[in-house]
Amino acid sequence: MAGDHEPYRVLGVRPGASPEEITRAFRRLARTRHPDVAGPGAEPEYRRIRDAYERLTGPDRESADDPFGPGVRIPVRVHGSPPRRGADVTARVCVDLAELVAGTTRTVATGAHETTVRVPPGLAPGTRLRVPGHGEPGRHDGPPGDLVLTVEAAEHPAFRLHGRDLHIDLVIGYHQAVLGADIPVDVPGAGPVPVHVPPGTTPGTALRVTARGLPATGRYPAGDLVAEVRLHIPADLTPQARRAVAALAELIPPPRQGDR
Repeated sequence: MAGDHEPYRVLGVRPGASPEEITRAFRRLARTRHPDVAGPGAEPEYRRIRDAYERLTGPDRESADDPFGPGVRIPVRVHGSPPRRGADVTARVCVDLAELVAGTTRTVATGAHETTVRVPPGLAPGTRLRVPGHGEPGRHDGPPGDLVLTVEAAEHPAFRLHGRDLHIDLVIGYHQAVLGADIPVDVPGAGPVPVHVPPGTTPGTALRVTARGLPATGRYPAGDLVAEVRLHIPADLTPQARRAVAALAELIPPPRQGDR
């Protein structure tokens, strides 16, 4: 029957071929059709080849088709499977502003093991940090993949991050706006940074301190500290303070509409 010859046709050998011929034919096909060589899409074709080989070499082979008697299953190893690099593993790591400025380390769980990663100072949120060799293991002696981390930043109650610049609302008193002042701003991870308020500074002025934002890293320069001036108007004054303000009002003429 035609069905009896189907395994021979799949392997490309004559009906009644010897076990040696069948094995050679299977090995020849497996070298080019195995999914590790031809890709996952070759799995159905390789399964047909393997099933045909097993039918012709298994104990159920009929003697009418096999003049040599029952075949012997011979272990087959597919030669020439190329090394395959392991897949990359992606994860996210969230740090606070002080850790962005000063750098930190994080232990990241990746499957069955953990990896301790150094987050260098000055990395902006969204930066991808690659740790070679800590991804999925390779196949056929191939190298492992990498661990790829995306850096995220937690919100800070006082500072806002615009690119590599740190922005803060600098609240000053009326006398500081009029007379000028040097006000320290405590930058997380960096410590106090003096901000000079020139005499006559008006609310809304942005005072920039160069290179006191995120530190320089790689090809990216350091950001700036930007202090946006806000004026503090006290609501509860002592009688003495009210008299002092009233006396000052007599000395300083009120602004005219349209004045800046």
